[in-house]
Amino acid sequence: MYDELKDYILMKDDKFIMNYQGFEIYAPRNMVVDKSFLYLKGNYKHVIEISLAKAGIIVRIDNYLDNLQSALHKINTDLSANKNKVKFLKQELEKDVNFDEKIHALKVKLEKIDKELKK
Repeated sequence: MYDELKDYILMKDDKFIMNYQGFEIYAPRNMVVDKSFLYLKGNYKHVIEISLAKAGIIVRIDNYLDNLQSALHKINTDLSANKNKVKFLKQELEKDVNFDEKIHALKVKLEKIDKELKK
């Protein structure tokens, strides 16, 4: 794969490289040596940073694929927490709280305290 990737540096279009474990692997257009990465395309497009060293590209892909399940779990957990937060905030917004009355009462109280202190 190393030799194929070297040929794709600064290409104008994404280039299909191979199928691997149910994913299509593409080299992205305009890839440069210092910022090399691959696309894994399945139902979604995943980006994997790589180096153009002769060893380690497939290992890096395997590690990424192995961690997809835990990444999905984390995303789902975060999504659930955010949905709960939105629900709570909507409930807070719907509460009939009149802050104008509270602010007015506090201003009156503050004016009384100021008068006491000026004596």
